[in-house]
Amino acid sequence: MALPSIFGVTIDSDGARELLNSLEVAEAVHAAAQRVADTAHAQGHRVASAEALPVEVITETATDRTSATVAVRHPAGVGMEARYGLLKRAAEANGLQVGDRPRSWRRVSQLPPIPRDVAETVVRLLRSLLSAATDPAAAGVKVSTETGRGHDGGPPSLPWLLVAEDGHSWDWPAVQRAVIRLTCWHRDAHTAKRLAGIALGLVCTPQQSGG
Repeated sequence: MALPSIFGVTIDSDGARELLNSLEVAEAVHAAAQRVADTAHAQGHRVASAEALPVEVITETATDRTSATVAVRHPAGVGMEARYGLLKRAAEANGLQVGDRPRSWRRVSQLPPIPRDVAETVVRLLRSLLSAATDPAAAGVKVSTETGRGHDGGPPSLPWLLVAEDGHSWDWPAVQRAVIRLTCWHRDAHTAKRLAGIALGLVCTPQQSGG
């Protein structure tokens, strides 16, 4: 006996929507996202303050289905992802395929604002401003977020200005605060203090935006 031919399939859109927004699917999606976050966190990356890089699971509410985002709410997150593929590798390790979001999702869902890497911003600012400084204490200064790799564990050259982030907070949607520490190595204590003061003054002086 021949089976009847199937000419088409009608999708129950209401039923599919109900399924995609069900509690069971929500729990499964959140559990998958949490596994990715745990895997990323287990890689052991740390920020400049030596604290563990914060990896969080964010439940998306402005989509047409249950979804979750795994994000790094820290200025170092962008650099970590670019250098190590932190979240991408964690997702792939849990059997997830990583790709761009469908265009239809982008219209209704946006990732949270990404904090800036304040320490790196200060480094770039000071490199530019100190290179133009005429004070002898600033001559030849190197500005970095690292101490360097000198033979004694200190900076490889003098003068050296270390920019470190001792504290950071991020209030949504976009209020960022950071505590920046400047440490200077120079040929004598007096000149080191002078250069640190010059750098502090430059950082605290409002900069005119380019035309």
